[in-house]
Amino acid sequence: MRVILRMLSAITTSLFISITIIWEENVLTSQQLESVNYSSFTVSLLIIFIPLTLLFLIFGVPYSIFVDQRMKAVRINRVIREIIIMLMYAIGGVISVVLFTVMLSWNFQVFDNLWLLLIGGLMALAYYIVLRVMEFIAGRSRQQKGNIKENGAM
Repeated sequence: MRVILRMLSAITTSLFISITIIWEENVLTSQQLESVNYSSFTVSLLIIFIPLTLLFLIFGVPYSIFVDQRMKAVRINRVIREIIIMLMYAIGGVISVVLFTVMLSWNFQVFDNLWLLLIGGLMALAYYIVLRVMEFIAGRSRQQKGNIKENGAM
């Protein structure tokens, strides 16, 4: 269940980030120039969504499982633990963007693009937020199912 929830979070985050990027980059039909070739919203969305989903599924899901398992054993204040987890997710996002870029293009100058590293960290934090929201929703639905069973048994 936890892995499925993480995979759904990865897909949801990929879709959210892809729509945000395409929405920003999309040119309305009324503003398009005749001499320029434009891609449709759907094609542009798929061009970003597919690699982004692969990035989250290949690197994000296993890394999030690793971080959450390691942080379960640590007994510290809840707020401090969440801050540490968010920092670890951001660092993991930077590492995964570096690995993904090097694997796809063999471009080892990825560290010259600081904005790319920043975006990797921010995408990982977006995944973390979506994951926590989905865990909260899944926990609430399980709790409501338990309440229904208890009330039905009376």
